[in-house]
Amino acid sequence: EDSVVQTGSFSGLNNYSASGDVVLTKVDGKNILKFKENFSASNGPDLKVYLSPNKVQSGEELGEFISLESLKNEKGEQVYNLPSDVDQYKSVVIWCRAFRAAFGAADLQ
Repeated sequence: EDSVVQTGSFSGLNNYSASGDVVLTKVDGKNILKFKENFSASNGPDLKVYLSPNKVQSGEELGEFISLESLKNEKGEQVYNLPSDVDQYKSVVIWCRAFRAAFGAADLQ
């Protein structure tokens, strides 16, 4: 059975847009990050999904982030596998490597 561990909502950063909800769940002992159907972000080159130990939405720097993988789609539901130890991460960040800028972030609670 899925158990929701943390949830958050995206907001845009650096004049880019990002919105929608994200849920961190445990499925069969594995950590899964799920962007809900209402997710949407600005289109950009080389967008990545990062986990950060800081609350990036509140303006803190990324810190020792981990890169999950490329953003699968600028819109809609998508799922990412997470490492087993995710307790220290406080934000999900949409990062554009080409522009070296955060497009949006969701603080996890």
